[in-house]
This record gives sequence, C-alpha cells and structure tokens, in this order.
Amino acid sequence: MPALTRRAFLATAALAACGKSAPRATAGVPPAPAAAAPSAAAQPARPRSPSTPASAKPGVRPRRVPGRHVVVVGAGVSGLAAAQSLLAAGFSVEVLEARDRIGGRVWTDRSLGRAIDLGASWIHGVRGNPISKLARGLPTRSTDYGSTWLYDHRGKRVPSAQLATLQRGFVQALQRGRAVVEERERDEALAAALERGKPTSALSPLEARHRAWALASLETTTGAGVGGPGAAHPDFCAGRSLSSWWYDEDEAFKGADVLFPKGYDQVFRRLVTQRPALAGSLRLGVRVQALRRSATGVSLDTSAGEVRGDFAVVTLPLGVLQAGAVRFEPALPARHRGAIARLNMGLLDKVVLTYARPFWPTSPAFFGRFASATTGAQARYWPELMNLAAVDGRPWLMAFVGGPFARRVEGLSDAQISAELTVRLRQLFGAHVPAPTAVRVTRWARDPYALGSYSHVPVGASLKDHHKLTAPVGGRVFLAGEHTHATYPGTVHGAWLSGLRAAQQVRRA
Repeated sequence: MPALTRRAFLATAALAACGKSAPRATAGVPPAPAAAAPSAAAQPARPRSPSTPASAKPGVRPRRVPGRHVVVVGAGVSGLAAAQSLLAAGFSVEVLEARDRIGGRVWTDRSLGRAIDLGASWIHGVRGNPISKLARGLPTRSTDYGSTWLYDHRGKRVPSAQLATLQRGFVQALQRGRAVVEERERDEALAAALERGKPTSALSPLEARHRAWALASLETTTGAGVGGPGAAHPDFCAGRSLSSWWYDEDEAFKGADVLFPKGYDQVFRRLVTQRPALAGSLRLGVRVQALRRSATGVSLDTSAGEVRGDFAVVTLPLGVLQAGAVRFEPALPARHRGAIARLNMGLLDKVVLTYARPFWPTSPAFFGRFASATTGAQARYWPELMNLAAVDGRPWLMAFVGGPFARRVEGLSDAQISAELTVRLRQLFGAHVPAPTAVRVTRWARDPYALGSYSHVPVGASLKDHHKLTAPVGGRVFLAGEHTHATYPGTVHGAWLSGLRAAQQVRRA
C-alpha cells in the first residue's frame, strides 16, 4: 500500500479537503508564467566548511554587467532560485543575506550530533516537483501520515474502526458548516463553520475530544489559529483565524512526501557549490535596512554600506514585510500593502527530544493524544509527536506546535517545554518515561529574519492576495517568496517557483 501523503491524510482525518458545496472562484489568479530551466551545473567548487557554502572571497565582487545588475535580498530558497536563473541569463547578481548561512527557513541543525531539520522538512509531492529535481541522488525517506497512532485522554489507543467513525462525523459536520457559510456568502473562521455544521455541545465526550484534537492538528499543520470554542482564551487571540473558504484551495504535487535524513540543506548547499557564479554572488551577514527605487535603478542601505543595482528581487518573508523591518522609498503600492496586511504569517515550531533508547512503539510515524479538555487552550496543546526512530533508528522524538499555542510556547524556557512534554509522554507511555538527554527548540516568531514560519489566508483575505504580490513595482523591484505564490503558498517548491517567476519578470523588464 503506498504511503499516505500529508494532504491525503488530512483529507481522511477530516482536517482538510472536505469539499465545499461549490469551489470558490479563483478568477484573477492566473498560473505563474513558465520559468526558464536552470543552467547546467558547472564544475563543483569545494565548500569552505560543512555548514557554509562556498562564496566569494572577502573583498571580491562578481563582475557587474551594465544595465543588468540585480540585487537579490535574501539567500533563502526563492532568492537562490532567482539568482541562479538570472546568472544563467547573463545578468550579474549580488545576493544580500542577513544570516551567516543560506537557506532561510530551510535550516538543518547538527548541534545534537546528527542532522535535524528545524525549518522545512519535506518535499510535499515528489512527482513533477522542482525540488525533487534539485534533490536527485540525495537520500530521502517517504513519510506515511496514515501511520499515526491516536490515544484517548486516558492514554488508551483509539481503535481504527472507532477512529474512522469519528473522522466521518467530523467530515460531515464540516461539510454542512461550510455549505452554510457558502450560502451566507460571508467567510468565517474554520472552527466557526464547523460549529454551524454541528455544535460542540451536541457531541459526545469522545467526539468533542476528537474534534479538539483535529483542530489542534490543523493549527499545527497551517500555523494558524482556527477560531471557534476556546478562541477567546488569550493563547488563541493572536492573529486572525484561518478562512473556511480558502484554507484548502491551494494545489499539491502528486506522489509521496519525502524528508532528508541527512538534512534538507544538502539540496541548496549542493546547488551553490556546483555553481561558482552563484557562490560568488553571496554576501552573508549583510542586513538590508532600506530600499530606494527610481526610474533608473535601485539603491539599498545595508549594514555593509550602500549597494546599487538596476533591479532588485526582494524575498523577505511575509512576517518581515508586515513588521516594516525594511523601509521602501517610495512606499510599496497600495495593491501590495493591502495584500501584505490581509495575509497572515503562521507559526509552526518544533521541539526535538533525544533519549538513550526508545520507550515508545517504534513502528508508527506519528503519535497523537486527545486532551481531557474539549474547549479552551488546554484542548489543543501538543497534539502530535513524530517518531524519528521510524525514519533512521535514532531514539529521538519531535513535537510540533502551531498557531497561537506556539506563540505561548515560545515564551517558555527550554526546561519548561521539556517538562510539559515529559508530562504528556508519561500520560501516553507511563511513569517510567525519563527526561530527555537533550532538547532543541525553535522559536520562529522571535527570529528577526523570519518572524514566523509560512503564510496562510485568514478571514478577510483570499488567494488573490498572494497573486497581487507578484506585480512588478515601478519596473525595478520584484517580490518573491512562498507568500507570493497563489498555487503553492507555504511550501519550499512555492518559494522556488516564485524566485524563477521573479527572475523571468526581471528579464522581461
């Protein structure tokens, strides 16, 4: 039996793709233009260190091509895509990256002795996915999301047949609720639409706990608050709630979802080391503070002084744009500012726990547990754990936390987070569960160069807002990033394709 993809699992688990009464129109969101294929790889260059790709020697800058010099802001996935495409087309490029590494929200950490991806982990759908081509030859492992063991609030595993019944009930309630929302022609938070289909008060205790877990899992998947019962709790007031109209209207590549046991960063480190011109274009540790555009070019104020170019490709994450961390002069057009304000930056954090040996069943890919509470913040804490022993045998677990709860968790110390998870694990596997030997925690909302994980569409926005960000600004500035791709937002492949689109726009300017 083929492994279930994330999208397929969410569908069967009633967390997504439950089928509206009629699909929402996406007129005005044309497909992204076809992008030129990247150039053939040049002879590989040796990286300077295991974690930092080859780059230009200090003080050495790539040759400028008059009238065709592009400044790319950000060496994340979209920035690298734009840069390599422009270099292949004969432009000169400078890539300004505030971090001391490439990859942006693709971040592989090796401080625990083995590679672990603390940002993006998966290629979502390998068939036809451009990241699959980039990753060709690298070791990957497919993930079967259907290999998930769920436990009730007492720590007893929920039988498959019973779980299927709970899932069908959730699907039916969400279908009814979304049909009501469609008829009202007024978008609502996803959990509010679910309540219209069948209120929580009409559920059995087990059904209510399953619903709370499903909503928590959806908040983890999307990084968004879903609203509904419990939304008034302070932990659930950050940001606007996930749209019931738009949350599953994006598309997906077919095929398995795969991850990289030796780290996702291999893909982009190899890309850079195989392209000396791309390596030479990188300027790490350079923060951009302002970008000015005129009829003749662009000028950027940076921590390394002024940088001038003919064009700029700006790949700042949505959260950074929303915070106004980089000043645009003149300001971005109202079309762009409105879209930036309407979209939301979601939050998904990871907690890695290491142990001397597994104390949990090592065959399932994921574990989940229903909370005792059915409403409020406590109903949505720590819904999912990933079993890394099933990936490559290491006795590690990874907990996921998303949405407003993740914002609360980011304010805790690593020790407090470890203690909370140890309590949860003891509820699942018994009092003998030890404390972890090491803990690694992400805090993407507190990362000044990300300010969140990936974008989503809240109530009041639509997929058209992603597309609006693709419009050129004064013929000199072009935005890229996952938040600018209406078909594949929130994904690594969406980021890559957006960079190719921005490069194509520069070539046509």
